[in-house]
Formats: sequence, structure tokens, C-alpha cells
Amino acid sequence: MNTLVQVLFRVAPLRQALYNELPHAQAPRTAAPTSTEAPAGEAAPEDDPLQHLKGVFGRLQCGRQPAVDPSPLVRALGLPPGEQQDVGEYGLSECVRRTGSTPWCGA
Repeated sequence: MNTLVQVLFRVAPLRQALYNELPHAQAPRTAAPTSTEAPAGEAAPEDDPLQHLKGVFGRLQCGRQPAVDPSPLVRALGLPPGEQQDVGEYGLSECVRRTGSTPWCGA
């Protein structure tokens, strides 16, 4: 997971899109949200992996600590904490989990 997060963090347009498009989590150097409730039909911020990814990106970009704990992101993704998993293996397993097939075999 750490490698994937680090690679995604290096994609500046992706990072900027997360900061601009997701209103619940706090982007670097912005005010905290006034409410923690998600609009109807949306995941609560504490359950939304993209919100956690945004938070991790913000801490990587503006934090003063040498490392960032991705545990809330791992939990939001439903992954077992502490389990090592190859980035490709994770991507393939997520594709199968979400679509029921591999990307090259179709749905």
C-alpha cells in the first residue's frame, strides 16, 4: 500500500484533483470542514477511501513528520492491516472484487 500511495502522490494532477474535488477532508492549509456529515447517498468522510487518500496526500505534502501512517486508509479500503501485498496483486484483486472478472477477460 505504501508504494502505491507514494506513486500516486507523485502524480501532481491527481493530487490536485483530490484537493479540489473532495470537500470533506482537509486539503493542505485549508479550513476544517464545518460538518462531518456526508450528503445523502455519499459515504461518510471517515469511511471514504478517497477522503483518507486526500488526507494522506496532505500530510505527505505539508507534514513535518518523516512518515505518514496510512492505517485509516487501509481500514477504509477493507484491507487487513499489516499484510504485505504487491501493488499489481492488489490492483488485480480489487478489479476482480469490484467487477467479478479480470480486466482482460471482461465482465
